[in-house]
Amino acid sequence: MSFRIEGKKIRDAEGPDVQAAWAIEDEARRKGERIEMAETNAHPIATDDVRAEIADGIGWITLNRPKQLNALNLPMIRAIRTALEAFEADEAVRLVVFEGAGERGFCAGGDIRALYAAREEPDRATARTFFAEEYAVDHYVLTYAKPVVAFLDGIVMGGGVGLSYGATVKIVTERTRWAMPEAGIGFFPDVGASYFLSRLPHHAGRYLALTGEAVGADVLLRLGLADCFLPSAAWPAVKAALREAGAAGADAPAILTALRERCRRSPGEAGAGPVGGAPAEGAGSGSQDVDGLFERTARYFAGESVPAIVDALEAGAEAGDAWARETLAVLRGRSPTSLLVIFETLRRGRTSTYKEALVRDLGVADAFLAHGDFYEGIRAQVVDKDRRPRWRPASLAEVTPEAVAAFFRDPPRPIPFVR
Repeated sequence: MSFRIEGKKIRDAEGPDVQAAWAIEDEARRKGERIEMAETNAHPIATDDVRAEIADGIGWITLNRPKQLNALNLPMIRAIRTALEAFEADEAVRLVVFEGAGERGFCAGGDIRALYAAREEPDRATARTFFAEEYAVDHYVLTYAKPVVAFLDGIVMGGGVGLSYGATVKIVTERTRWAMPEAGIGFFPDVGASYFLSRLPHHAGRYLALTGEAVGADVLLRLGLADCFLPSAAWPAVKAALREAGAAGADAPAILTALRERCRRSPGEAGAGPVGGAPAEGAGSGSQDVDGLFERTARYFAGESVPAIVDALEAGAEAGDAWARETLAVLRGRSPTSLLVIFETLRRGRTSTYKEALVRDLGVADAFLAHGDFYEGIRAQVVDKDRRPRWRPASLAEVTPEAVAAFFRDPPRPIPFVR
């Protein structure tokens, strides 16, 4: 199987010039030509980093950069979109499944090393193009004409959250570690996150966005950010059952029913661990941890500004709450500019549609590309790994309201939405 446009082959396992293939595809999109997947004898991949195949009525998309935790780059985003378009047009495909290669995670987000390497480009073209096309794919998944299943095993961060947010069924495991950690690299939770994080109960969205802390299956299921739990080791058998149902001619609802029958409503039912991921001593321990987390996020993150949240955490720390003290230390390590911009995105996200949030995110992302904290954060956390970013400004008090407003000032660039 390879990819074709109006009979012109543009994808092949042996294709020597991937950039030329992208150029052909881009030209086809501009002309409005239909992109289709054609059967050939080639191995069924779109690029080395994304495998796409049809088997037993199911379209399978596998992120295939396990050494990089399946981090997304621009060729991967384009390959995913091409596969989704082909699967949507193919009547034989009844639903689509996303998974990540390797045992460490579904997707660790965007390839920020690549964005850092391209920081000197004129107009930062690679990064600007990446964000626009990434957001278009995220919205495409949400509005897809067929059911989409996402198997979120291991690390799910940033762009991995965005890619899977719109899935019909999001499956989590005892190994799932979900996070929007962008404040730690001088960026913000993009991919439309202000839309869904701002709507979470217990002010949990503020906690997740501002701290960037990772949570597990229990938290995600309680917040509605995941749909069902499956032990990681059960996934191969579940995949086989899905293929069996598809091969027998089952329609999409029947295949989804077969999936849900093998999932659980909570980790406790399957004997998985609590929030931190350790093995549970009892079925209720994870639930108790979640209740404790939500009690604290509701108490400490209720303030209507970042300084108010910091004040509440300081008071809690002084009263002896270790969680408040640790969370305060996390916030003090984040980019002050990021924290204030993130809070404003969440405020605006409460009254936005998901699509409006994505459009706004593109303007904010462009502004961060011109702000030194983004590249400084990547340097400190990923490149030099000294874990000592030098934020500018260095404190919340030094970030003016005018500086925050500037992130929302530019008119939005177009995003190549499918619909």
